[in-house]
Formats: sequence, structure tokens, C-alpha cells
Amino acid sequence: MNSILMTLEKLKLSTKLVLGFGFVLLFMLLSGVQGIYSQSRLSQASKEIYDNQLLAIAHIKDASIHLVNMERALLLMLQSDKPHQYQKFSDEILNDRVAIGAAVASSKKMLQRQEEAQLVGKFEVYFAKYNQALDQIITAYQSGQLTKQEAMQRIAGADYKNALVSAEQTLTQIAKQKQQSANLATLDATTLYHQSLIITAAFISGSILSGLSFALMIGWSIRRPAIRLQTAVKEIASGKLDTRVPHTDYPNEIGDLALSIGVLQSSAQKMEEQRWVKAHLGEISNAVQHAPSFEALATEMLSGIAELLHIGHGAFYQMESEAQLKLIGAYGDGKLKKLLALGEGLVGQCAHDKTAIYLSDVPQDYIRIHSGLGDAAPGYLCIMPILMDNHVLGVIELAGFQPF
Repeated sequence: MNSILMTLEKLKLSTKLVLGFGFVLLFMLLSGVQGIYSQSRLSQASKEIYDNQLLAIAHIKDASIHLVNMERALLLMLQSDKPHQYQKFSDEILNDRVAIGAAVASSKKMLQRQEEAQLVGKFEVYFAKYNQALDQIITAYQSGQLTKQEAMQRIAGADYKNALVSAEQTLTQIAKQKQQSANLATLDATTLYHQSLIITAAFISGSILSGLSFALMIGWSIRRPAIRLQTAVKEIASGKLDTRVPHTDYPNEIGDLALSIGVLQSSAQKMEEQRWVKAHLGEISNAVQHAPSFEALATEMLSGIAELLHIGHGAFYQMESEAQLKLIGAYGDGKLKKLLALGEGLVGQCAHDKTAIYLSDVPQDYIRIHSGLGDAAPGYLCIMPILMDNHVLGVIELAGFQPF
């Protein structure tokens, strides 16, 4: 988690915003795709219910109605006293028979269970027996072989009645089977609908939670480095000018701000250095102005410099003649050469070249800094000429354990 935040901290603000909006849009897109997919499945389930169940039930109901119409047309034929109407009722019976065959054939295409197919097979057998008995009655009655009363008795007979009742009951069973299948399909569709609602709600909740989490992460990735920079600025403002400014390596707005603070810190450090130099220069100048002799001036100056720079050794050489330097003051060591020729040693060379000499790797046998507890070689050496109008007035030599 921390590595993710560190990575986010280094990104530009525009990149963070693009990532945030892209993340939210991605979840919205996924939610939309899931919604479309769920809607497609629900639509397909509804179509299957309509095509395979409801239409089959409608065809079976039509077959039942036409079967009742056949029975009704037969009874009307037998009850009619007008022979010219027999053909009309015969045509109605024929039309109903054809309609029943078409309805059953259409429903057979929509059967999905073996039980339903078996029931349709039984109906076709019973319906064939019924049609056979019906045709025999109509033919015998229209030819005069049966009287009306005898035809009515044949209709009430076991063979005819059993075939009709069996056909009607089989159609009813088929309709019930298809109704059960429709109920199961409807239940499946309802379950699918509820599942879709749950998944959609989960996607929406996930989108909200993920969006909030990502927004918090982006907020923290901005706030955390800003707090660190604020802390650094407060410490610098309180006088801790050597405080490290964080995030200067960040390639974003935070990094630019950190670099700007670093520039201000450098300016403040330079101003503090100038203030420090001016303040202590004034103290040293005040001290040396009241010195009664050059020797006292050299001693006061070296003592002041030693306190400020924490040196362990110091020497002040005056240019006595054009070719010779004279020791007029020392700090920390009295075993020094009193006179040096121009160009002799580092002090003489500094006077000759009129250039400061800095050493950070002083040889062990060059000079020793002594105290009551022991002695050691200094780590750093600085020899500076005192110039006035390009003329050498003297040379100051300083040595210490720390750079200055």
C-alpha cells in the first residue's frame, strides 16, 4: 500500500486526475456492460417463455376449443331438421379438425420435455379414434343408415365418448405440463432478474467504494508530500537553515515546489552566512583596533578566529621585508619557525603566489595539535595571504580537525 502511495506521489496532478476519472469510468463501463448483458439474458429468457411455453399453451387451448366446436357442430347437425344444412356442419367439423391438427403440429415444435411428447402422441391416437367414430356416425346418419335417435345413442356410446373424453383430458394434461414448464421458466427468469439486480448493485457499490478509495489515495498522495514540505518550510523559517528539503527529485508539481523552496533555502543560507561574517567581523575588528602592537593584534585576531572556526592551531606571519616573513602571533603551538623566506614552505609559497592554499589530507608529521590529554595531526589546513593593493602584508595559517 505504501509503495502505491509513493508511486502516486511522484505522478503529476493531471496524471492523477486522469487515473482517478479513468478508474471511475472503467467501473461505470463495466456496470453498463453487465447491465446490458443481464438485460440481454432477461430478454432471451422472456422470448423463450413466450416462444416455447405461452405459444404452445395457446395452440393447445385452440385445439381444445376446436374439439368442443366439432362436438357442437355434430350435435347441431343431428338436431337440425333441414338436410341442406348438413354440409355446412360437415364443413365446420372438417375445418375444426384441420385447425386441431395444425395447432397440435405447431405445439409439437415447442415441446422440451419427454412427458409432453408422450402426451401429444397419446392425444393423436385418441383424436384419430375420435375422428374415426365421428366419421362413421356422420356417414351413417347422412346416408340414412342411422336415425337421429340412433345417432345420438352412438354419440353417448362408450367408444365415442371414451375417445372424446380421452382426447380432451390429454389436451388438458398437455396444457398443464406446458403451464408447469412456463412457471419454471418464469421462476428461472425471476431468479435471473434478482441475480442481475444483486450483481448490478455490487458493481455500483464497488464503483462507489473504489472511487472513494482511489480519491482518498490521490488526496493522500498530494497531502503527505505537502505536509512534509510544510514541515521543512517551518523548520527553515525557525532558523534551521540546514534542514533537508524533501521531494526535490519528484518529477511533478511537488518536485517543482520543493526545488523552489530549496532555492529560497540557499538564498537564506547565503544571507545567514553574510550576516554571520559581518557580525563576527565587527567583533574581531573592534578587538584588533584597540591592540597596542602588531603582536597583540595578531594574538587577538587568531583567538577570535579560533573561537569562531574551532581551529586547533594558528599562526600569523608579517611581511618583514620583500624576501622574509616574521612570526608575530600564534595559537595553540609555540614551536614555530620565527622567520620564513619568501617561497619557503607552504607559508612562504602562499606569500609568493599571493594565493590561498587549502589541504584536506594533511600528513601526520606536518604539524601536531597538542592538549593536556594528548596530541593529533589536524585533518584540514588553510593558509591565506593578507593582501592590500596586490601587496602581501602577511600570511595566516589555520589548522583544525573539521573543515572551515
